[in-house]
Amino acid sequence: MHRVKQFQTRGVAFTSVPGIEQVGDRWSEIVDLEGAVPGADPAG
Repeated sequence: MHRVKQFQTRGVAFTSVPGIEQVGDRWSEIVDLEGAVPGADPAG
């Protein structure tokens, strides 16, 4: 058996579909877990 804990953060919003460079430029924001809270269970 495996267990996974899901967390949600502020996230990052792009105004359009980002390219690799745009994602790379904001990677530190994307992976930042500061202020993360337990996420909702998508399975209910």
